[in-house]
Amino acid sequence: PKTSPGKTSTLFNLFRRQGHDVQPDIIVYFKEMYLEIIQELRLNLDQAALGELTGIEERIGNTQRIDDFSPIRKEVLLLLKKYILRVSTERKEAAAFILEIGKRLAEVERHVSQSIAVAQETREARTQFTNTIENEMTHFQEAVDFTSSLEELKSKVVASISIIKRAIETSRQDETHRYQQADKEVAVLKKNLERMKNEIQSAKVRSETLEEELLSDPLTHTHNRRAYDQRIDDEINRYHRYHTVFSMLLLDVDHFKHINDRYGHSVGDLCLKEIIHRIKPLLRETDFMARFGGEEFIIILPETVRDGAEKAAEKIRMHIEKTDFLHKGDHVKVTISLGGTEVNASDKTGEAIFERVDKAMYQAKNSGRNKVVMI
Repeated sequence: PKTSPGKTSTLFNLFRRQGHDVQPDIIVYFKEMYLEIIQELRLNLDQAALGELTGIEERIGNTQRIDDFSPIRKEVLLLLKKYILRVSTERKEAAAFILEIGKRLAEVERHVSQSIAVAQETREARTQFTNTIENEMTHFQEAVDFTSSLEELKSKVVASISIIKRAIETSRQDETHRYQQADKEVAVLKKNLERMKNEIQSAKVRSETLEEELLSDPLTHTHNRRAYDQRIDDEINRYHRYHTVFSMLLLDVDHFKHINDRYGHSVGDLCLKEIIHRIKPLLRETDFMARFGGEEFIIILPETVRDGAEKAAEKIRMHIEKTDFLHKGDHVKVTISLGGTEVNASDKTGEAIFERVDKAMYQAKNSGRNKVVMI
């Protein structure tokens, strides 16, 4: 069906045109759908978008009418456009940098070519100077051998000395000019090389920062799903090549939706950050933790068998259980459920081991939460 000018054909308008009342369960459906989208964006957008996402999330939670979703949709689209613009700008800056480095390298090549040319000219000038001296010395020797009078000998000697003197002076002037020119070229070359060195160093730092942002969860500052996908492939390949065992844990915050609903999503975010802050000191430097979903986190424990992974999981669970989370004087009870498993020969991909650890985590949930279940 067509819409009136200036209006968008949306699912909301479709409900009205078909004469349906918008029931509360439809609003709940849209809330859940939008919140799921926001959670996915949280895992993929950068730090700059987190504040806006939290505001949108809270407005979704407070929505009572179907009309309220239209501005929310527009705001989400605007947020995505701004993120894409930021990424595009960074790509343009990278392209401009590469172009500039290319120009710098061309400049270096030009200076090197000029240096080679100067060296060639110097060799040719020296050869010409040597030939001039040798010729005059030959003429001088002939004059000594064949001159009949002292006066004639004197005249020829003076002429040869004048020619040699001019050759020496010309050679000296040419050498001075070439050295001065070479000094200028070297100074410019050094300056360009230093500039290029500094630019490459800055680009390296920026590249490392971008890579860290790309593989980091902006909220908890642990690894994100992209980083996990890379790491699990490495661990699986290492296991099958060198038989290096590892275990995996999957943890989920119990009743996290209740925390968000009661205290707000900003408090929920702070709660997640604090949980990860408390867990990190319990892990080894070689361990790997990543945010997998909204409140789900994966931990990879290299060179750790099932029993060791279970002890580590229980230690984490107890630590969070004993931690007091305070909000405006109110004690917020937080617990986590963990599932764990050890890699085995049938695990050819990361999905295979994840299916087991996910199953173990849900068993922990279904058996009362605040538990560790190993498969």
